[in-house]
Amino acid sequence: MSNKIKVVVFDFDGTLYSGKIIGDVRDYFYNGIVSILSTILSAKELKNIDNAIKQNSESDRLAIRFLKHFGKNQFDWFNYKDSHDFSYFDFSKCVTINDDVLKEFAKNHKLYVVSNSTKKSIYTKCKLMNINPNYFEDILANRFEGDNDSKGILYKEILEKEKILPTEMLVIGDDYEVDILPALEIGAHAVLIKNSQFKYKKIMTQIDNN
Repeated sequence: MSNKIKVVVFDFDGTLYSGKIIGDVRDYFYNGIVSILSTILSAKELKNIDNAIKQNSESDRLAIRFLKHFGKNQFDWFNYKDSHDFSYFDFSKCVTINDDVLKEFAKNHKLYVVSNSTKKSIYTKCKLMNINPNYFEDILANRFEGDNDSKGILYKEILEKEKILPTEMLVIGDDYEVDILPALEIGAHAVLIKNSQFKYKKIMTQIDNN
């Protein structure tokens, strides 16, 4: 079954690298919303909606939905993420996927990245951690479209671009709900990993044993 895989799609954060988070990720979202709203709201207005901000800062999707109430669109959030998406990781303590492993994947398949990080911030992270982005055909950033997580939409776009069947695509990620489930729902193969230290042969053996 694994010999039919033509395209491999990776999540990025927690998948191609893993490491120590500095501080609280929830604070990252909170600070981002405050930073964006501070351009249009006064300090007093921000204080009045402080609790509402805290309750709506658990994820990119919630942050975008909250900001829309104030006339801000998803690109305002993405612009913030371009420069802050890597601010809560200690990259000196991160472990990245072995270059030889990526090379082996690239030798046998076309590779893509589909991530909740922006394309610009992923290139910044690649530079910080010496991950070679040239292995990837493209890096696609989640646009958070529709009611459900839009990674499934991006997976479908890759299928159409490569003109392959869902069974010819494999998705590798560290989050079942965000990375894996959307792939399974469209009929693609998917493997959940715990950290970036996975090996090519082990992944393919897992596909064959499913």
